[in-house]
Amino acid sequence: MLKATDRNNGGRPEKTSTKEEPVSPTLRDLGIDKKISSLAQKIADLPEEKVEAVAKRVHTIADVQRERLDNICTVRHYAIRGMGG
Repeated sequence: MLKATDRNNGGRPEKTSTKEEPVSPTLRDLGIDKKISSLAQKIADLPEEKVEAVAKRVHTIADVQRERLDNICTVRHYAIRGMGG
């Protein structure tokens, strides 16, 4: 949801917004704190099977992120060494 919405650029909405161009709501306006927003964005970036694993508490988000980072590091290692992965 957050990826699809316009970002609030801050400023003075009471002075700068119009009926034609209202200012986008802030996370606070939506009742969402920064930690929940961050967590939701991390979950949204996961492949569906990983989301299900996290939901079933088979894996944590940290486990999935660590696995992705390990995969990226392995690919880069082989690319640097010219081993073709």
